[in-house]
Amino acid sequence: MLSDIAQQTLIEHQTLKHIVEALRTVLNWHVPEAGAPRKLTSLRFVTSSLQRHVEYMLNLEETGGYMPEIRAASPKLTDQVEALRQQHDEFRETLRQIVAGLEEVTAGNQQQFASLCERLTTLLAKLDEHSKKETELVQEAFLREEGGEG
Repeated sequence: MLSDIAQQTLIEHQTLKHIVEALRTVLNWHVPEAGAPRKLTSLRFVTSSLQRHVEYMLNLEETGGYMPEIRAASPKLTDQVEALRQQHDEFRETLRQIVAGLEEVTAGNQQQFASLCERLTTLLAKLDEHSKKETELVQEAFLREEGGEG
């Protein structure tokens, strides 16, 4: 069971990595003002893909993934699991706001467009940090259990 969860989590994180790379490529795409509508269209598409995949991953982690397994195997880590779960709610809300903002903004509104791009960049950094914390928590919960001290 645990190995199945680990395998699925690995695949989902690899998929997320590809979506994040695509989003960073679009965010770093320097276009002349006339190309801004194409960049906006690409950002809308990739950000919607990110939102769907992140939502899928978060639901998976919370209901059938590592979170219930850690709570059962290492109750002392429940507070850390809950802190990560609360970040999931923040990611959901931030993504919802960004996707809505991208749907409303026009390519000509450079200030609002730039602000949304900055929010996306910040979100990606927070997702990276969150993933690192999840990995460390899983290792603490399961590798120490199996391998003892060390």
